[in-house]
Amino acid sequence: MYDSPNENNFISGIHNYCDRWCECCELTSRCSVFAEESAYLENSGSFEIDEVIENLTTIFAETKQLLVAKAEELGIEPYAIDDAEFEAVQARERQFIDNDELSQLANRYWRSAREILETEEPWLGELEAEDKTAADVIAVIRWYYFFIAAKVNRGLRGLLDDEGYEDTDQVYDAQSDANGAVKVGLIAIDRSILAWTYLLDSDAAGTIPPMIELLEKMRGLLEMRFPLARNFVRPGFDEIKAVM
Repeated sequence: MYDSPNENNFISGIHNYCDRWCECCELTSRCSVFAEESAYLENSGSFEIDEVIENLTTIFAETKQLLVAKAEELGIEPYAIDDAEFEAVQARERQFIDNDELSQLANRYWRSAREILETEEPWLGELEAEDKTAADVIAVIRWYYFFIAAKVNRGLRGLLDDEGYEDTDQVYDAQSDANGAVKVGLIAIDRSILAWTYLLDSDAAGTIPPMIELLEKMRGLLEMRFPLARNFVRPGFDEIKAVM
């Protein structure tokens, strides 16, 4: 699994299974995506939307060219599927994910979490201002509440084959993308449960216990559905050699 660092000392694929919280990451110096984003910011000096869109358009175009070239190199017809077939595959994927209990739980969680975080009740803001640890755990909740749904849905999508039908073999491949996405989601759930638990004593309205119960139910179902997910080895984060 481990790839030797290149001349820039980057770890191959480290960005694929991280939580994208670069400010809290000790391995940014080993991440090519972080380096590219930092260089872009340094050169542009801003996040103007027109510049961002132009930059993304260029990246997507270059990526498409690379994928087409690689497909042709491997003897694969890159445009073998027509628009109707492609739409049918996407429809099957959406139906599979939308109807899955895990996706529904994840969506319910982020909506409920957002409602609490955006509440006009003063206790949350007062707690952030008065308790440094509380401010830190609230930051954890804010960072992960939508992230969890994204990783759950990515894990579910990873269970589908190229035609949008379920491929259960992915569950039993510890290094499948599905298991990698779910592992990152489980880590986010673990941290979110701890964060909500810290806030329990300050929750006069009793809004937090249902959040913890929802996360615990989601975690249990994920661990049953993806029994090998926690065994997934994330490049850099789970490899001792990669961080030495």
